[in-house]
Amino acid sequence: AYAFPEYDTPVKVGKKFAVIGGGNTAMDAARSALRLGAEVWILYRRTKKEMTARIEEIHHAEEEGVKFMFLVSPKRFIGDEHGNLKAIELEKMKLGEPDETGRRRPIPTGETFIMEIDNAVIAIGQTPNKTFIQSVPDLLVDRWGRIVVDDKLMTSIPGVFAGGDAIRG
Repeated sequence: AYAFPEYDTPVKVGKKFAVIGGGNTAMDAARSALRLGAEVWILYRRTKKEMTARIEEIHHAEEEGVKFMFLVSPKRFIGDEHGNLKAIELEKMKLGEPDETGRRRPIPTGETFIMEIDNAVIAIGQTPNKTFIQSVPDLLVDRWGRIVVDDKLMTSIPGVFAGGDAIRG
């Protein structure tokens, strides 16, 4: 990107694009792929209620035409004879008891199906650098390793603020 337009590398999203995840990064990836011309599906292992994305992000994705499939989890990616992605095997899920985050735990049902896709992005498990967080003296964290802040986002260290995934997990 720093040498554009001398080196203009096209972004090829394919015709049918899958985004695995339910957070803000998943919404960003889905909306970007949609704007590049793909039919986009967000695949999420829980329901809309349990998604971690901000509700406005979900609504914007819906308004733009992103499609959602809930209670599914990727089991394997399937390639063609040239090594290109052609499909994803998805396993249907059901919701069990709440986990440590308070969201109901997804439980595999054993039932699978194949969804044809050209491209996919895995947008799950984004976490802050805990090694850095643990190395800061006097920085208070909760039992999940998230930085504790007050209503103005100030940490336990006066004048030091935190936000985003560092406080939400």
